[in-house]
This record gives sequence, C-alpha cells and structure tokens, in this order.
Amino acid sequence: MEKIVIKKRVGEELAYWKVACDGAYPNTVVETDVGITVIVKVDGENKITTQNKFTINGLLNPGHNTKLMGGKKPYKSIEIFAIDMSSEFKSEWGLAGHSALPCYDAEYGVEAKAVCFGEFFYKIDDFFSFLRWLPLGEKDAISRDDIREFLRAQTTGIVKSHLTSVLANKDIKVCQSKLVEISQDVKEELNRLFDARGLTVQSFNVFTLDYEPAHKANREVLNVAKMGVKVNSVVNEGKRDDISVAKAKSEVDINYINAINGNTANSSEKKEDAKVRCPRCGEANSVGTNYCYKCGEALNKK
Repeated sequence: MEKIVIKKRVGEELAYWKVACDGAYPNTVVETDVGITVIVKVDGENKITTQNKFTINGLLNPGHNTKLMGGKKPYKSIEIFAIDMSSEFKSEWGLAGHSALPCYDAEYGVEAKAVCFGEFFYKIDDFFSFLRWLPLGEKDAISRDDIREFLRAQTTGIVKSHLTSVLANKDIKVCQSKLVEISQDVKEELNRLFDARGLTVQSFNVFTLDYEPAHKANREVLNVAKMGVKVNSVVNEGKRDDISVAKAKSEVDINYINAINGNTANSSEKKEDAKVRCPRCGEANSVGTNYCYKCGEALNKK
C-alpha cells in the first residue's frame, strides 16, 4: 500500500505547498505532522481535513470502509496540498513618504503631512477561505513572507483610509492623545472586513503618529524664529535675521513664513513678489533678504 508522509517545512518558511503524489490511489495512506491541514483535490472536488492519518477514499467517503481491489478506482486526478496551520503573522506597517497622511497644523493654520507606524498580529482560522482570497493564481507554494506582504498591503490601505478621515481638519496633537482608541477602532474595522476571509486580527497597534520629518523640522525652526531667538550654526558664516535663518535652515514654503507674520491670506500675493538674484549662484531670493537662501552669499554688499 502506497504511503505519503507530510512533514512541516519550517526551514523553507512555507505556509502552503503542493505535495508530490504522482500515482496516488484511493487507498493511499496519508500521514501528517501535528498542525498540518490537508486539502485533497479529487477530480476537481476539494476535501479539507486535519486528520493525521487517512486514506484518500476514506476522506471522500467518510464512514465507509469499502476495501478496493488493488486500491484502484477511476479517479481522473488527485492533488494534495499541505497547510501549516500554526502560521501566525506578526508584522510592522507604516505610512510615510508618498503614503504620508494629509493632516492639519492648527498652530500655523496650514495643511501638512503626518507619518504613522505600528504593528499587527493576524491568526488564520480558516486557511481554505483565506486561500480563495489570495490573488496568487495557481501557485504550488506560498511562503509566510508572501502572506505577510499581502496582509501588510491590505492592512495599510484600510488603515490609511481610516486615519485620513480621523485626521481630517483635526489638530494632530488631539489625535496623538487617542492612539489607543484609534488602534481599537481600526482593529474592529479590520475584523469586520476580514470576517469572511478566514482571518482574525488578534491585535493592532498605532505606536507613532507625528508630523512628517520635513514639516516637523520646519516647525522647530519656525518656533525658534517666532520666539525671537537667534539660531546659531545654521550656516557657516554671517548673521541673519530670524526669518532668513528659518528659510535657510528648512527651505520652508512661504506660507509658513506668512503664518508667523499673520499674513496667510496674502500668501499667493507674496509668492509673486520681486526677486533678487544671487550674484554667486543665481538663486532667486525675496526682496529684503540679506543673504542667499541657497549658498549664503551676502546680497547687500557695500
């Protein structure tokens, strides 16, 4: 009697794989390691089992012990797939760069961007339902990394949509104080959406929600300038007025500068102001600026 033994393939990090079973017959005995779920496809019909030992015919006809002569029956095709049901998927997720979230800087009254990071932990309860969801075609093997990346992509898209609505026209500092509440809301939303996918979100956490680095740097410099404190070591020569220092340091948008002066309403007009070309590098600088924003060359030489 033919026998097929299926063992976990931990070294290969596989979560789902096709088992070599050419020439398998209905009375072929299949033995598996504990924790392995088996999908047997016979003539296009799927049977899934967690039994550690069975015959193919016994799986197709449970409760019947009809012994087949020679172990043969006219099945056209038999395929066996193994699933490591011990697979649990923990991973980090993040929204930054081109995926940064639109938000609002209440202090300066301008639109900004925020970065957000955290982690999730999924358990696959029904791998068969999950496999029908995966856009992996007829692949004969799926690694844990394949699944982890798929879950990260699905999760990130949903989280981005949720957090964008949370941050809309709200002060980011208010949202920062509600990370536990936001995490719970996202977890509930994910479980609701994945209920029919064979997945359970065991935990979902938002660890960091803050302005993107460029905007955060702008705010720090502008806060210093706003307080009238001279910023040192921004450039290697010359003294600048506070606003010029802020500009040279962070290359901030003119809106931010206007926000300090209370002229946000006139930002579009300010952008059209006459420019002074730097004699050294050719950079266009605003009228009244003492030093070039780009190279630091003095613009009002005497």
